[in-house]
Amino acid sequence: MSKGSASQGLRLLRAVGAIKLVYVAGDRRDHFVPETELRALLTGFLKEKIQPHLESGAMRIKALQALAASPDLGAFPIQEARLLRDRLDKLNSWHKKGKSVVPLITKFFG
Repeated sequence: MSKGSASQGLRLLRAVGAIKLVYVAGDRRDHFVPETELRALLTGFLKEKIQPHLESGAMRIKALQALAASPDLGAFPIQEARLLRDRLDKLNSWHKKGKSVVPLITKFFG
């Protein structure tokens, strides 16, 4: 494994809370210990990887909804425009469910 790959992997593991940096007297290198609690691993993953995507997804869905409401969508056949709007409605529904479930899971395990 290259140093770059190892560094990138360690950065990811630290970001989600899967490992912790520990001090070793007299050694300048970084030493790590694993997080063995499933609760901490799950909470870290949800906060660092899932929640930011849900936040940015809200802005993207709003932009898509604005496009779907614009008259430019009239260039599509009626069936395709309806299909696009239906899919956007489903995406919005799943997004709302995700935003409501992730905090509950985080609170339950946190």
